Amino acid sequence: MKPKQSERLAYWFDNYMAKGPRSIFFALLIVFAAGFITLAIIRVIVGFYVVESTTGDVQTELGVWRIFLQLTDPGNMAQDNDSYWFIRIFAVISGMFGIIFFSAVIAFITTQLDLKLEALKKGRSRVLENNHVLLLGWSNEIIDIIRELIIANESEASAAIVVLSDVEKEEMDDYLNEQITDRKTTKIITRTGEAGSIKALERVAVTKAKSTIILPTCNHGATDAEKAHSDAHTLKSTLAVVAACQSKEELPSIVTQVYNESNREIIKSLAPDEITIVDPEDMIAKIIVQTSRSSGLAAVYSSLIGFDGCEFYFTNAPWGELPFKDVHFHYPDGVAIGVRHEDGSIKINPENDYILKKDDDIIILAEDDSTIHYKNKATCTPSKLELSGKRISSVKEKVLIIGWNNKAPVIISEFMDYITDDSEIIIVIPPDVTTESEALLQIKADNPDFAIKTVKVDLLDLQQLEELSPESFNSIIILTANEDNDIERADAATINILLMLRTVIRRKAEKGKAPQIITEVLNSENLELISQAGVNDAVISTKMVSKILSQIAEEPDILQVYEEMFTEDGSEIYLKPLELYFKSMPSTVTYADLIAISHLREEICIGYRLKENMMSAKDDFGVILNPSKTEIIEVEKIDSLIVIAENEL
Repeated sequence: MKPKQSERLAYWFDNYMAKGPRSIFFALLIVFAAGFITLAIIRVIVGFYVVESTTGDVQTELGVWRIFLQLTDPGNMAQDNDSYWFIRIFAVISGMFGIIFFSAVIAFITTQLDLKLEALKKGRSRVLENNHVLLLGWSNEIIDIIRELIIANESEASAAIVVLSDVEKEEMDDYLNEQITDRKTTKIITRTGEAGSIKALERVAVTKAKSTIILPTCNHGATDAEKAHSDAHTLKSTLAVVAACQSKEELPSIVTQVYNESNREIIKSLAPDEITIVDPEDMIAKIIVQTSRSSGLAAVYSSLIGFDGCEFYFTNAPWGELPFKDVHFHYPDGVAIGVRHEDGSIKINPENDYILKKDDDIIILAEDDSTIHYKNKATCTPSKLELSGKRISSVKEKVLIIGWNNKAPVIISEFMDYITDDSEIIIVIPPDVTTESEALLQIKADNPDFAIKTVKVDLLDLQQLEELSPESFNSIIILTANEDNDIERADAATINILLMLRTVIRRKAEKGKAPQIITEVLNSENLELISQAGVNDAVISTKMVSKILSQIAEEPDILQVYEEMFTEDGSEIYLKPLELYFKSMPSTVTYADLIAISHLREEICIGYRLKENMMSAKDDFGVILNPSKTEIIEVEKIDSLIVIAENEL
C-alpha cells in the first residue's frame, strides 16, 4: 500500500532527528523562529486593523520587539498591562511558548552535557599527544612499567603515557590513582577500547607515539592454553598497530612479550626493524641462574635494570684514534661496557686495544643521559698497580631446585654451561607426583653425564626438610608453581617454603656458609612483604621483566645488551674478591684505579661491593655502581669488584 504523505513526513522527521544532537538543536531553532514569526505577524495585523481603527496609533516595531522579549523572558508580559485584552492574550501566548521552548533547550543542553561527561568517563575521546609512550592492554605488570617510565621522564619538562585497554576508564583511573601518587612530570591518560582495533588506535594517536608496549593477557605462571591466547591477542594488536600506520616513518617502535617461539617469528616478520620481542620466561630463568651463583649479584641487577639508579645508554663522540680501554676516563660520569657498531651489532667487553671507529656508539653505564659528557682530554689518570696472578679454581657444586614450571628446563640448561661435570642438580618434587615431566625426562636423556636427580619431599614438613640437608647446597632455587593461575596463592606458598627453608638452614648451617637462596615471586608487591619479614635472600620477580620492557621502550637495542649479559656465551657480570687483582693490597684506591687494574684481566669494573654493608638494605647490600672516578675508596681483600668478564675464574 502506498504510504500517506503524513507517514512520509513522519518518516523523514524520524530520520532527521536520529542524526544526532545537531539535528535536534537546529529543529529547536526552527521551531523558535517559526513561533516568533507567526506571533509577530498576527500581532502586527491585529495592531494594524484593530488599534488603528480605535486610536489611529500603530507601533509595529514596538509590538514585534515585545513579542521577542516575552518569548525570551515571560516576565516581560507586564509591558502589556495597559494594552487591550486581546493584546494581553498574545503576551500570554508568547510567554507560555517561551517557557516551553527554553525548557526544551535547557533539557537538551543538560542531556548533551550528561552524555558528554558519560562519554569522557568511558574514555572514548581522542588523544592529541605527541611523542608519548602507548601501553596496549592491562595486566599486573602495568604499574611497574609506568613507574619506570615516570622515572625515565624526570629530565623532561612534560611527558605522557597513554593506556588503551578494554577495562573501563573509571576503573583504570581509580586503580592508577591509588597505586601511583607521585607522577612527577608525566601525565597518564587512559582510554577504553580494543588494542586490536584500528579506530581505537587512531583515537590514541598511535602514529604520533614514540613507542608502544603491548602487554600480555596473562601472567608468567599461566597455563599453556592461556599463554597461547595471550600470544594470539599480541599478534592481533601488533598487526593493528602496523595497519594503523600508513608508512614506516609513522610506525612507533613496538615492544611486547611473546611466550611461544613460533609466534615470535610470525610477529617479528610484521615489521622486523621496529618490533622488539621479549621472552619473559627465558629471561627470568637466566637471571635466576646467574644470581644464584654469585652472592650480591641480585642487588647489582636491581640497581642496573630499570631507571632508578644507574642504567645503560648509547652515546657517540669524536673518538679520533682512542682505544676502548681509555674511553672511560674521558667521561666524568659513566663507564663504557661495550660497543654498538654501525651495522647494529653489539660487542660487550671488547679487546682493550680495540680502536673506536667514527660510527661506533659506546654502551655506557651512567646515572642519567643528561650526565653523559665526553671530554677531549682524560679527566683523570689511574695509578699503575701490579696485578695479582691469582685465579678462582672451579669446584664441584650442588644445586637444589624446589618446584617445577616452564622456566625449570631453561634453568637446568643454563646451569650446565657453568658448573663442572661432577656437579649435582637435585630437583624436589611433591610426594603425590607419580611421574616426572616429559621435559625433565628429556633433559636427563640429553645429558647422561650430568647428575640430575629428583627427590620427593613434603616441603611443609620440617623433619623432611632437615633430612634434605639444604645447608649442604651451594645454591637453592625456589620456583613458583601456579597451576590454578592464582598468583597470590602461588606467592603465599613460595614465601612459606622460603621461611621454612631459612629456619632449617639457620639451625644447621655453619656460620658464614649458608647457601645462596633465589626465590621467584610473581607479584612484585609481595617483595615488600618478604622484606618486612626479615628475609634478605635474593628474590627475582616479574618486576625485572617490566623494568626491561620500559628500558626497551626508550631504547630497543638495550635488549641485545641484556641478552648477551644473561647468557654464558660472551661476557657476564661477576662479583670477584679484590685479592684476585692486587698483588699487595693498597689501603686506599680510586675508582679509576679499579677500572685500570680490571683491564689487566681483560675485564671492565663497573663498581664494587663492601663486605661490611652486605646485609644492609639501606646501603643497597654494599653494592656501589659507577662512583666518581676520583673518589678515594678504602678497601679490604674481602671486598669485591663488580666486573664484566668472560668467566668467573
